[in-house]
Amino acid sequence: NTPYIQTENPIINEDYQEELGGVRMDIRALNHARMFAALVPCYNEMVQASKQMGSDYDVVIRIREDHAFTEPFNIHTVFDELTSNPRTVMTSSCGGYDGMNDRFAILTPDAAYDYFVGPILSYYTKPLHEKFRNAETFIYYTYLSLKLKVIKTPKIFNLQKFRIFNGGPVLVPVFQLTFPECGGSIEDKIIKREDDDDDASGSGSRSEDNIVTS
Repeated sequence: NTPYIQTENPIINEDYQEELGGVRMDIRALNHARMFAALVPCYNEMVQASKQMGSDYDVVIRIREDHAFTEPFNIHTVFDELTSNPRTVMTSSCGGYDGMNDRFAILTPDAAYDYFVGPILSYYTKPLHEKFRNAETFIYYTYLSLKLKVIKTPKIFNLQKFRIFNGGPVLVPVFQLTFPECGGSIEDKIIKREDDDDDASGSGSRSEDNIVTS
């Protein structure tokens, strides 16, 4: 497949940038527009692959390209929840920042269009939710407005950021994803990088002890 190249200068929703909480709003608003646009080709690739295989997906898994799991998780612990609930998106309860974790999700195929295409359509055509303040709250309330069921669960954890340095992947512990209750170690909490995308968006909910369903 042809690698996806992000739009260098996407059109920015000025209201989104103005209402965005935290610091570096202009840079973050630009990055968010790119991120939402980059989801659309994922849906197109999924549809094309389904046609080529002659069958639909059982579940769809999306992980942001700069993240990875440092420990395995048992997909069977979440599979039953998805197969029994249509139009469902499941993500980690860690790193939600009053919305939902935007780095990873497992979803039912019937939720795929709204999951991948809904954010960019809402970004350009819908008013912002009153609780919007970052990318996590934007996608969360976008999905709820599209009648998707969002499940935030501690069963999915230990999702960490990776960067490429000197030609190889290097683990960069991310502040909000490495609390002990999220599967990380206490030592990991000390690292806070200035160039993390949404990590400077302000204080917020770091984790939840139980599954939260919306």
